[in-house]
Amino acid sequence: MVMAQPEKAAETYDGMGRPRHRLFGVFDDPVVGREAVEKLGADLHVGQDDIWVLFGEEGLQKLDLSGGLEGLRGRIVRLVELAMSSDIGYLKSLEEDLEAGSLVVSIPVTDGDAAESAASFLGASSGHSFAYFKNWEFQPVRVGNAP
Repeated sequence: MVMAQPEKAAETYDGMGRPRHRLFGVFDDPVVGREAVEKLGADLHVGQDDIWVLFGEEGLQKLDLSGGLEGLRGRIVRLVELAMSSDIGYLKSLEEDLEAGSLVVSIPVTDGDAAESAASFLGASSGHSFAYFKNWEFQPVRVGNAP
């Protein structure tokens, strides 16, 4: 599992940037979330090094809502997102979840069907608030009978 490394040198970028083909989800209980991620890796053959686990201050730094870790380019991208995209709303909700002590996970997926399958798997372990980032936007992923 990849965690943010705040002790890295300042010139090393350690944010998540613009993720592509990834499913994001939230676990209110970090212990349950970590267990689900370990099981996911084994059952769906997702490499643990490919799974992002965001938690606490390190997770907030990796989420990098301001875009500051990427410098001027990152801040400009975040400003454009704020003006033209609903992505910033989802990212703000992830930031709020992290600040409340939740665990945020992100796993690589090949397409929307794979995102739905992984969300169903994680949802069975109390994961929620799933979204698939395809190329340029977050798309909500519904699990089971969720609205």
